[in-house]
Amino acid sequence: MPWKTIKRDCKQATGKKGGYVVVKKKKDGGTEQESCHTSEEKAKSAIRARHTNEGRIMRITKRQLRNLIKEAIQGTGAISKEPYLDLVMRALATGNPQGAANSVMDSFFIDDVFPEEEYALVDALGALSYSTNTAKVEAVADQWLEDYRAGRLRS
Repeated sequence: MPWKTIKRDCKQATGKKGGYVVVKKKKDGGTEQESCHTSEEKAKSAIRARHTNEGRIMRITKRQLRNLIKEAIQGTGAISKEPYLDLVMRALATGNPQGAANSVMDSFFIDDVFPEEEYALVDALGALSYSTNTAKVEAVADQWLEDYRAGRLRS
């Protein structure tokens, strides 16, 4: 086990005092403090989390990396290779504001939102007419992104 808990006074990043540290065992036999906790249980929990995440490395080829970067720069859907704005406009034209919202969030690389944040985007897009123009859609998407980032969409 590369980590262990030691009882000793420490200070957390927030300035709060702690009494247990998680240290990583070094190859030379020494230790290096990794985190400070207020209880032994919290320190042990931190060690369990480290073991869970240990060794999880995603490996991709240079070609895959180039394609990911190209998709991000071009702003196309990963599956359809169609520009996100086209996906949004088609979804709206067919009366599918949820699909349009999904494409907007995909275009911003946002995939984990609170339900009320998603509902706000669906409602805003659904309020547009089916024959809306791209400028209006972009304005709605930009306003939603601004509100999302500012946390104004959560109850």
